[in-house]
Amino acid sequence: FHRKLQVEVAYHSAFMNPLQQPLIDALAGIEPRLPAVDMYSTVTGAAVTELSYDGAYWARNIRQSVQFMRALGSSISDGHRLFLELGAHPALTGSIREYIARNRVDADVVPTLVRETDDRKMLYKSLASLYAAGCQLDWVAINGEPASMVSLPAYAWQREKYWEETENALEARVGGSRTGLPGRRLDMHE
Repeated sequence: FHRKLQVEVAYHSAFMNPLQQPLIDALAGIEPRLPAVDMYSTVTGAAVTELSYDGAYWARNIRQSVQFMRALGSSISDGHRLFLELGAHPALTGSIREYIARNRVDADVVPTLVRETDDRKMLYKSLASLYAAGCQLDWVAINGEPASMVSLPAYAWQREKYWEETENALEARVGGSRTGLPGRRLDMHE
């Protein structure tokens, strides 16, 4: 797929050539590590299996075409079926959904934030989607320490009814009548 973007900088094009060497120089001191979870590069389109996130890698990232669909295809081929988009707005969620629909893959896509929505509600919705998809969530990290239990009275409840309603309201709520007789009692005007 391709899409025109309204941006001020022409990333992933020849306009980035003059920035490549300064970026390599600026990132000379970084020490890349292997990721702790599976990670797929949009520079190579494949799983990250070696220490490659140095200055030269990021210079390639700003210059060459994005291999998003190749990376997505590689991750799906490796068995991944849940995708979480971290960002201020789900820019890629639609493309991921389009790809999995076109390829008839049973997968879930969860955005984290959406413009013009309440951030807290959206993040809780994302957590709910992750939980429904089978993720084990750290509830203490999400909600804080659990509250202490409240003791309930040890005596039996009095079983008194405090529900006031008319016969018609009762019939509408539970159906039938209290007499146990078949049929429905009707007012004369009905």
